[in-house]
Amino acid sequence: MIIFEGRFIPIWLVFSTILASVIYVSLPSMEYEAPSELPILILLFIILFTLFLLWVLHRYPLLLKGLEYFILSLLGLYITNHPLGSLLPFLLLLHKNLTYSIAAAFSSALIASMMDVKAVLLLYTLLSIYDLIAVFVTKHMVDLVHKLGYRAGGDKPLLGGGDIIIPLSFSLKLLDFGIIPFLLSFFGHLIAILLLLWYVKREKVALPALPFTLTAQIVPLLFLLPYL
Repeated sequence: MIIFEGRFIPIWLVFSTILASVIYVSLPSMEYEAPSELPILILLFIILFTLFLLWVLHRYPLLLKGLEYFILSLLGLYITNHPLGSLLPFLLLLHKNLTYSIAAAFSSALIASMMDVKAVLLLYTLLSIYDLIAVFVTKHMVDLVHKLGYRAGGDKPLLGGGDIIIPLSFSLKLLDFGIIPFLLSFFGHLIAILLLLWYVKREKVALPALPFTLTAQIVPLLFLLPYL
């Protein structure tokens, strides 16, 4: 479970965006077309994985750290052509946010390279709805954060890894349409996160980020639709 922590979260977002952009433009084009149901499969995987994490935390809390290293190692295998790939599990010992930023960058580039912009937008929308339900209705996402040792809505800013990975995947797909759509999407993402972190700290509440970042990224693009 990737959770960014601390007042420098916006800086890590910018770092992930720059790194992900370099990775995405350097990736070879996929030789196959991803299945149309891929966004739904990813959503189901995220839901099941979240439930699995809750179960692990309830039954075997000491396994969590090992699970984190295992997941980072799997991601490292994907990026073995990059020196950073094999270093991910070890970087976690040195700097958590740096490790998570690198992992988020490669994850975003992978998602963006596998799906077209419509599929990424569908995944983004589905996860935004799930985010709302998980925070306000079932509240299991808030429970998960608390069981991981964090305090949602506390004094120290928190941001889930998906709140960087999914919006960034959408921004990367917009690079296919030019630098202007990409920049509008990026700044919408950044401004939404800045405002969200400020509001959460002031009001001491837990809020889902994806619905806000989705809105902030989509609205500016509406003015560009006639030119795309």
